[in-house]
Amino acid sequence: MTEDYKAALYKKDAILEHPSMLANAIDSIRRNEVDGASEAEKILVENYHGAIEFLFELGTWLTYIDEDAQSTRNIIEAVVKEAILQNYDRSKAISCLTDDALADTMEWLSQMVESPTWRQTIYELAQHPRNEDCPFLSLAMPCIAVKDDLIGELISVPLAWNTLEIFLKCVAHVLQPLLAAGETVHDGLLMHSVAFLQPMRSTATESSGQTVKEEMGCHSEHGYLILQSILQCLASRTKGYAARHLSWLLEAEASRRNRDTSRYSVYFCGARDYPESMDAMRTLLRHQELVPECVQQLYEEYKKDASPPVRLLRQPIFIALLADALFASSDRLLAEQQEQYAYLYSYTAMTVEAIEPDTDRRLSSERTHVEDAKREVLEASRICRQWNNMSGSANSLRAFRDLPALLKCLSCRPVSFGVFRFVRVAFRTKRVDFELNLDTMKPYCIVVNELAEVNEHLHPALLAFITELLSSSVEGMEDLSQLEYKRMLVGLLVHLLYCGHVVPVVRTMHRLFTRNRVDVSIARHFVTEVLKIAAPPYDGSFLSALHPLVTHPDICNGLRAGRDTEFVNEFLGM
Repeated sequence: MTEDYKAALYKKDAILEHPSMLANAIDSIRRNEVDGASEAEKILVENYHGAIEFLFELGTWLTYIDEDAQSTRNIIEAVVKEAILQNYDRSKAISCLTDDALADTMEWLSQMVESPTWRQTIYELAQHPRNEDCPFLSLAMPCIAVKDDLIGELISVPLAWNTLEIFLKCVAHVLQPLLAAGETVHDGLLMHSVAFLQPMRSTATESSGQTVKEEMGCHSEHGYLILQSILQCLASRTKGYAARHLSWLLEAEASRRNRDTSRYSVYFCGARDYPESMDAMRTLLRHQELVPECVQQLYEEYKKDASPPVRLLRQPIFIALLADALFASSDRLLAEQQEQYAYLYSYTAMTVEAIEPDTDRRLSSERTHVEDAKREVLEASRICRQWNNMSGSANSLRAFRDLPALLKCLSCRPVSFGVFRFVRVAFRTKRVDFELNLDTMKPYCIVVNELAEVNEHLHPALLAFITELLSSSVEGMEDLSQLEYKRMLVGLLVHLLYCGHVVPVVRTMHRLFTRNRVDVSIARHFVTEVLKIAAPPYDGSFLSALHPLVTHPDICNGLRAGRDTEFVNEFLGM
């Protein structure tokens, strides 16, 4: 026993250890050895380094020569923090949690978490894989969570989320401002998220697929499940867009990380009485491709009078897969496949159901417009698929001939979404044709303008799409062709502004210009075109958004020297 106590005293700076442990060690050595007292003192002195005392002594000296005591404290804390991060030993930290030491530990730990520096130290230690289940750090989390104003700091600390009470506090902290946003989180944002969704094709091996099925997109599987349950409950009871959008974003993030959430996605659809349909949809979501047998199963079920709930079909990945197959792809489809895809796609968009929130029981189902929508989808799909397989000048001639029929179909909402997916792919795949002859681009621009007119929910997606084109380089074109190409894209932006998406369009152009993503001549052209269609009295938000762009010296001076001076003077005179 004496040797154990000696070993404890031989540790560096053993004199700074817990007083009761130190006293027991010294008493034991004194009782068991003739010169025990001097031996204990010798061991303590030889192994005393005094690093902590030296730091505080140094801090005292620095305080005398520097008026800013806080800067001195920050320096000392930074040194100590770095030493802790490099030398933290979880086994030693656990020794603070014994019955004798726990009360003292809780007292100084509660004081310690008052400091932002030491809280950040705890967070960094908790993020390290070797400390993911450290009892001492786990104990620190409730001490921090006691203060409501510190909950925001725990959101990015996985260790904190292992405690259900803290997890729910973090969820409430995150959801409250987002749900309070109300109408600012609307269908347009959800449409924007789905419009750019790119399903991942399954190319992994069977073994990696097993890993995908076992891992989740949240800190843990139960965390993902609880959070989705809360969001689904809020979405059904509040009829709000925010909870539904957040639920989808959480699922999309899990999908982006290659996690399989399909079993939960289908579970929350109220289709538990239709196990075969749930299995079919889960297979589609897991593989992220239109498996023929599963599509056939869903088609047959949804043709029946007692069909599963439409919510089962309203999976963003499934909608994107159908839209791409019908509109954006040039792959050949069998007549049977086209019929199935078009029917399910139209059913998803046009069916209206009333659901009892408490029981998930379907009260009514209205699907009288499904067949009409299906005809529009098939007609638009036929035209888009023909355009996909054409190139060169033939593309332009055929496109202008088909244009009236396609534009007529765009008033049908599922068609407008599918055609957006189509034009987004077309501007990428037909880039060479556009570079050789800008006339081939005009039919697609007309389609984009019509989309802006008929579907306001596509406005955020259209803005992001046009912005992506406008800020990208076109090295294959001559200078004059590049200028004309960019002017055509500016025309799309101005038309989007004309359709009501005013402030976001203006702010986007200002951001592109200040970040040197567009040339000054393009910014001038944009300002001129906007001022031509705008007239006083101007709305305050429009004024505040456009004024920095108009008054920029490079833009204002160029416009005053041009032909459109009166528009600028009229605007600046307001």
